[in-house]
Order: sequence, then structure tokens, then C-alpha cells
Amino acid sequence: MITVPKEWAEQLQLKKGDLVSTELDEGSLVITPTAPKYAGHSRTIDIDQLKDQRFIDLSITASYIQGNDVTRIFSSSNKMQPHHKQMIRQTLEGIMGVEVSEDYADHVDLINLIDPAKFNLIDTIERFSATSTAVLNDAVTALDNGDQSLAQDAYSRGSESTKVYRLMMRLAFQAAKSRKLREEMQLSDISQVIVMTIATRELGRIAYYAMWVGQHVAAL
Repeated sequence: MITVPKEWAEQLQLKKGDLVSTELDEGSLVITPTAPKYAGHSRTIDIDQLKDQRFIDLSITASYIQGNDVTRIFSSSNKMQPHHKQMIRQTLEGIMGVEVSEDYADHVDLINLIDPAKFNLIDTIERFSATSTAVLNDAVTALDNGDQSLAQDAYSRGSESTKVYRLMMRLAFQAAKSRKLREEMQLSDISQVIVMTIATRELGRIAYYAMWVGQHVAAL
């Protein structure tokens, strides 16, 4: 049992008997409400402010990478159009571990189902590096040999690699925010997370361009 200042409890909408978790983070005691489960890890997006698919992709992906567990997409006009929901589902095809949890006329809630503690960031980066390099090599080989099917396969695998890239960026952001998570992911300190984030970003560029090399080679 813990006691917190009244103004804190009111701000967090805590009442007697609510569950909280505690964590020691670099000399500070962090108290986090544990009910509702996703409190403090959500973002809202007004889809009426996004004019096309590209902006929807960027907004949802940004919320995902920033570590939000729930993203609510709503319409300020209180009615989402059918093409809005179609664009949302299209965006989800490029993101790992996110599903629609609520679907109503005026809003859609997206929920992340991936537990970051189950990932080893170093191992994931090593696998990502190997797969991205393989995609690039196959795309170049397809160009040398005029192999359209190999080029198409490289493009398809490259598309999957971009999903892994977004997942790794999400994991890196989450690890940067939580010392406990860094320990669970076997990361020594915050500086290692920063190095991993830079490495992930550069590997992501390789995966992205390798994917498009495959597509252009298939077209040629």
C-alpha cells in the first residue's frame, strides 16, 4: 500500500484500492497506474485532418513507433467515411502486432499486442541486418540475370523487412523510456539503446531501398 498527494491522485484519476506498479529508474521512484491496462500509453488522431493515405500512414506509424499501446482514430464530424476505415486497414498491413480492437461509426481503436520484454533487441537487429543484406543481394542478382521472379521475391521480402524495422524502432523507444525494460531486454544502459537506434535507422534505409531495387528490377 502506498500514499500519494491528493492532487496526484486526482490528476491520475486514482481512488482507494486501485492497483499501481512501482519502478526504481535511475534514482527516481516511478509510480504507474495499472488499471486501466493502457492508461498513459495512448494517442488520438483526428482523421478529418489527414488528407490522404500517406498522412494516415505517417500518423499511425508514428504512434506505433512512439510506444503507444492504444491509438484512437476519430472523426471530429462524428462520422468516419468508409474509405477512411479502408485506409486504416491498409496501413495496418505494414505494421506488426496491431489489430482493430473497437470499430464504431465515429472512431476506430487500434491495440498493440506485442510484449517488448520478449524481444532481445541485439538479436533482432542482427537478424534484420542479415535479411536486409540478403534482399539487396538478391535484387542485384536478379538485375544481373534478368530474373523477374527473384526480383519480385526480393521486393516481397523487403516489404516484410520494413515491418521489422518499425517494430525495432518501437522497441528502442520503449527501452529508452524504461530502465526495467532495458534490463529485461539485456541492454546495459541508455547509451547502448541510442547506438541500437542509430543502427536500426541505417539498416532500415538498406531494407527500404533494397525493397525498391527489387521492384524496379522486376519492372525492367
